[in-house]
Amino acid sequence: MEIRALIRTFPPRLVDEVLAEHQRRMPRSVLYTVLAQHLLTTRTSTDILRLLAHALDTQRRPGWQLPNGPTALAQAHQRLGPGPLKSLFGRLCHADSAQTRYRRWRLITLHEVLFALPPTHANVQHYGGPHARLTTLTAYGTPTTLAARITPHHATDFSGVLQPGTLLFATPLPSAPERLWERWRHFRSTGADLVWEVGQGTELPVHTPLDDGTYLTRPTSVRVLHRSERLITTLTDPLAAPGNELVTLHHHQHRATAPARSDTTRLDTPTPRITEQHIWAELLIHHHRHAPPQVRLT
Repeated sequence: MEIRALIRTFPPRLVDEVLAEHQRRMPRSVLYTVLAQHLLTTRTSTDILRLLAHALDTQRRPGWQLPNGPTALAQAHQRLGPGPLKSLFGRLCHADSAQTRYRRWRLITLHEVLFALPPTHANVQHYGGPHARLTTLTAYGTPTTLAARITPHHATDFSGVLQPGTLLFATPLPSAPERLWERWRHFRSTGADLVWEVGQGTELPVHTPLDDGTYLTRPTSVRVLHRSERLITTLTDPLAAPGNELVTLHHHQHRATAPARSDTTRLDTPTPRITEQHIWAELLIHHHRHAPPQVRLT
């Protein structure tokens, strides 16, 4: 049943399209085995092959031929690479899925996860160290992933998703103060407004007190909403966006289910190719498990 449900979420037509897009001449079943391994994490490769064969009667259906054993399966996954899974994610996850609104803004949440990797030559050369970073944008208050980037450092390029009329929330970001303001400017350049929680190392001196108990700090385009909670925003007008409402929205964002469950996750993947295949597969399984519920705010 789980295998058939997986195929309903990711129809063969879409899988065939992304394989053709990346010129992968292989049965679609190879991509499904990657997904099945991340769905059925306690199962061995042999179990996965057996379950697929049983569920689909693969020997009699074109395009469903399976690799002959775990070694052939690992080789097929290496040939597949991350590209088709990344494209499949792009076909299914869209920015317009974010429908929760506050006043005139569409609400989105920023999540980051650091993956600790084996210090192989390939990983260190590609990522600059034994780690990769996943940055995702999630529809506020839901588990629906809108966009994702896998990078060596903090991702900032989300053009097409972030735009004027978007309000982006973020929990504490592990950046030095100078790096924080650099990222702030990058995200602000999209036209989106920001409500971020920042670390204790970021100084937030009072520059201009405001009537609702918030204040402007330096740079003066930044408003501090709650000093003890380290909340800052680009929305400098208390009448347009009262501080208590923004603080409440920040608290409510934690109802969302991020694609990864912790800030740091360890992967035993020796190459960037397999690392990124693993991460895109995790994102696709997250999509498979979570329907996109809507949150209505009054």
